[in-house]
Amino acid sequence: MDCARPTQLPELAEELFCRQYSEKDIVAIMGGNFMRVAEAVWK
Repeated sequence: MDCARPTQLPELAEELFCRQYSEKDIVAIMGGNFMRVAEAVWK
């Protein structure tokens, strides 16, 4: 399984949008979940 390079993230987001993912889901996939957990843990 390959991981996307940082330079590919805009293309990944665009592909998710084209596949009818919601903006909320795209934000979560692109790092929102990490930030939510980090903010909860690193108080």
